[in-house]
Amino acid sequence: MKRKETGLPPRAWINMVCLIGRVAGVLSMTELAKSVELKAAADRVWAVIGQFGDIAQWHPVIDAGRVEEVDGKRRRLLAVTGGGTLIEQLDAVDDGAMSYSYSLIDGPLPVEDYHSTIAVMPVDESHCRVTWTGRFRPKPGTTESQAIQVIESIYTTGFDALRKQFEH
Repeated sequence: MKRKETGLPPRAWINMVCLIGRVAGVLSMTELAKSVELKAAADRVWAVIGQFGDIAQWHPVIDAGRVEEVDGKRRRLLAVTGGGTLIEQLDAVDDGAMSYSYSLIDGPLPVEDYHSTIAVMPVDESHCRVTWTGRFRPKPGTTESQAIQVIESIYTTGFDALRKQFEH
């Protein structure tokens, strides 16, 4: 069989195949979104959860945390209840929109390529909705449902703690 000439150099083919692989990888990521409505003004809730380094102050699964700068990026190192450390990097913050996005760099979670956003939106003057979204792939050896269960548990535990704090 004779090879058909395409006119493209071999390197261009390699680049195209790599690009297709990256696009397919993004499209195959699992997405999860959870939200909770709280009986509190949005700015009060944002004052508690809006500081990237202060998650240990409101999320009961995080025992302690500290923020450091690596290559000009803010990272939080979080000691997890039961052992292990999460390293997460701040990707974007918008105080006006009351949201921030971050990525998981390393840790014991059964996911990889994890990207998340947490946001607070006013419902009215005395209520708000907190939304936590994540996009990820299960690590090898982990099913999608197992990965979803772990991430959903993290979100739900955080929401339960916020509900107790603001609706006592």
